[in-house]
Amino acid sequence: MAADEVRYKLRKAMKSKELDKNLTNMERIEQAIAKGIINEEEKQILTDAETARMDVIQVDDYSNDQISGVVD
Repeated sequence: MAADEVRYKLRKAMKSKELDKNLTNMERIEQAIAKGIINEEEKQILTDAETARMDVIQVDDYSNDQISGVVD
């Protein structure tokens, strides 16, 4: 997968302390662009992958009332 290859570049840059490991994924992508570690095409690959990942994580979004069984 193309995203895995680009993520490898980010992991390598974090290990060498070129990128801040305390940033969010999206902030780290922006930092990698600014430092020339990845290009715009690679940024788009990672951005698309991160968006898809967040969509999967947030697939079930319920209010506390819905979780507790209180439904209007």
